[in-house]
This record gives sequence, structure tokens and C-alpha cells, in this order.
Amino acid sequence: MKQFVKVFCLMAVVALAFTSCKKSDQKAVSFNGATQQFVVEDDGSKAYIDDAYYMNFEQGDVVKLFNISSTPSNSECADYSATSTGQHVIFEAVGNMAVQTKGSFYGFYPAETVTPNLSNENRATFTLREEQVYREVNGKPAISKGDLYMAAKVDNVQNITDADFNFQNICGILSLKYYDTKSNEPWVIKSITVYDKHFNLTGDVNLKVDKVTTEGLVALCEAYNPANPAATAAEIANYKDEIGYNVTNAGDHVTLTFGSEGFALSQDANNPSRFFFVLRPLALSHGYRVVVTDMNDDEYEVVNSNTNKKIKPNTIIGNSAKDLKNYH
Repeated sequence: MKQFVKVFCLMAVVALAFTSCKKSDQKAVSFNGATQQFVVEDDGSKAYIDDAYYMNFEQGDVVKLFNISSTPSNSECADYSATSTGQHVIFEAVGNMAVQTKGSFYGFYPAETVTPNLSNENRATFTLREEQVYREVNGKPAISKGDLYMAAKVDNVQNITDADFNFQNICGILSLKYYDTKSNEPWVIKSITVYDKHFNLTGDVNLKVDKVTTEGLVALCEAYNPANPAATAAEIANYKDEIGYNVTNAGDHVTLTFGSEGFALSQDANNPSRFFFVLRPLALSHGYRVVVTDMNDDEYEVVNSNTNKKIKPNTIIGNSAKDLKNYH
């Protein structure tokens, strides 16, 4: 797990989009995929997350699989769909690409946020979305569907059918816990928005898929210090140039929405409402704000913090439960 944190940290700091894959009716080709268990750093505790919050693939989830060649014109990609729900599932081909490796296989989830442009230096674009949607699974709050970005690489097999992809969580999670005791009636809210004071949280990030190296990511992620970002500015700039990084449509906030009926906040301090935000690594390193919007579209700033709560891949961080009675 820690190796993943190091390996994929800057990729998400720097990244996220991909277009045009070959399609056919071929369904026979499949591979195995598994997810990663989260670590929780929440309210001062540190433990593995329980099964209720373990990331599961859901039946029908689609990953984008790449067969990358050193000659970009020979690289291919195709979509693969999960045939069941769980931590370990089989993915079945939706599209068609060569089953024999051309160098290395790469997998990305969710496929719908990935736009390939492989003939152009093996490039792809990853989209970090501005809106996430609250949902519950078995009555418990869950991560917004299709927003927890995962990646995997396999370079030790000749045929895709022999591959076992261990998908690693690229992003981290901010857990917010709120309740409201202002009145006898629960406060119904429309959305919650997290604003980063330094980094962009969303956008379309384009890069060369095969140029993201373990050594570069580990070094830069470990070296980054929010108190002295200039110390690693040159190294980061060089690495961005190496992987061909560029970003468009950048934004500094992520909004969790609750639908037309809104969400009634808990009035119980011992059982607060809980909300998950998927955020890129290093988010919140230089402070953040949280704004709650009610059903009348009135906005209330409930957090304005300069505290370093650095988001790390595969990690859930959070605060103690907060009563919002004095904020609206």
C-alpha cells in the first residue's frame, strides 16, 4: 500500500482523460482485477477501513485497458466490464485489442473519464470531475460512484488472459462529519463544496501514459513540503516536462450534491451525517474552505482553515464531528 502511495502520488497531483478505442463483438477475452483496502487516518486514529467502506468493483463497472508499445502507432486500448460485484472480479472484453503484450498493460478506472490519444506519443487525458454525487450502499454513506480513480500496470505476462491487475487508489478521501442542533427541524442542504486554497482539484490532465516512472513519482512526492514548495519546484517542472504534462479546464473546488430533495442533516452529535470527497493527492496541503448550500441556494462557509491536511493516495482523513448550529 505504501509503495502505491509513493508510486502514484504525483501522477494524481499532476493528472487526469483519454479517446477512440477499437470496438468489436469479441467477449471471450478476460482478466482478473482486485481493489485495494483503504487506510483510515480519521479523528487521530489509524486503522484499516472495514468492509462497509472497502472499495468494491460493482457489476458493470468499466475499466480502460491499454496495451502500450514503444511505437505509439502500434499501441491499443479497449474497455472491459466487471462481470460481478466485489473486491476480486473478472473483467470481460467490451472492445477488442491484441491479447499479446506489446510492452506493458495499463488499466484505469473509471473508463468514462479516460480519453486516449495513443498515436500521439502514447498520450491520454484523465478528467477529474467537479461534481460528485452523494449515495448510500446498504444504508451507509459511500464514495461517489465513478469518482474514485484507480490504476494498475502489468508488465510480466505475455497474454492479457494471464494478467492479475491489482488496482491501486490514485486519490485520497476527505471525510466530513456534520450535525445540526439549531432547531427541532433538521436542516436540509443541497450541496457541500470543498475549495482548495492552493491546488486545482479538477480538470483535464494530459500526459504520456508510459512515461510515469516509479522513481520520479516517489522522489517528488516524498520531497514535497507545503512549508517550502520552492525547494522542489525545479524537480517538479522537469518531471512534468518528461511526462508531457499539461492541464486544461482546471478548477479549485469539488461539490458533493444531494439531488432535488436535498439531505437532512443529523441532529445527533453521537451519530453525525458523514460525507466523502474524493480528492487528488496533495490537495488541502495549503488550507481549504468548506461551503454548505441550502435548498434556497444560500451559502454558508463552515470551514476556513489554513491547517495542513495533506491528502494522500488510498487514505481517508477527516475531522471530529461538527455542530453547524452557529453557521446558518
